[in-house]
Amino acid sequence: MNPERAREYYPLVSEPKTLKFYDAPHALNAEARRDRIAFLVKELSLKAPDAKAIDTVPALVQPPEEKK
Repeated sequence: MNPERAREYYPLVSEPKTLKFYDAPHALNAEARRDRIAFLVKELSLKAPDAKAIDTVPALVQPPEEKK
């Protein structure tokens, strides 16, 4: 999904919601993973996990680039 399409869908998504863009490949980068966890901790009233544990989450394998 590109930023323009995300902005179109944003008004249609129910609360709670946050719209952020990351300079990342298809899978989430470390910053996005941390933000996703922080959002879920807040919204679900969970105990925040140890920051060092979050940093050990490996990056997901990226899908292969399409051949043109």
